[in-house]
Amino acid sequence: MVSTPLKGDGEVAHRVFNIGNNSPEKLMKFITAQEQALGNAMGGEIEFKKEFEPINEKIQEDVGFKPETSIEVGLLWFANWYADYYKIK
Repeated sequence: MVSTPLKGDGEVAHRVFNIGNNSPEKLMKFITAQEQALGNAMGGEIEFKKEFEPINEKIQEDVGFKPETSIEVGLLWFANWYADYYKIK
């Protein structure tokens, strides 16, 4: 095990690596493969129960935040931020 070194400012030094196999895949292929792998590993079809959904009530109690943004709006905001940040538009 390698310890995580601290930078001079007290922050943890880190890097993020996006590891792939040099062959881009479609998202639905990834999702399908993941479902199949989980089903095989667990002996059948996976049923996701409510306990695995986001716990919005706990977030609201702890920090006073209540998420209200739809996935469509959130992804649009993200896409616009991403394009602006990387100067794509």
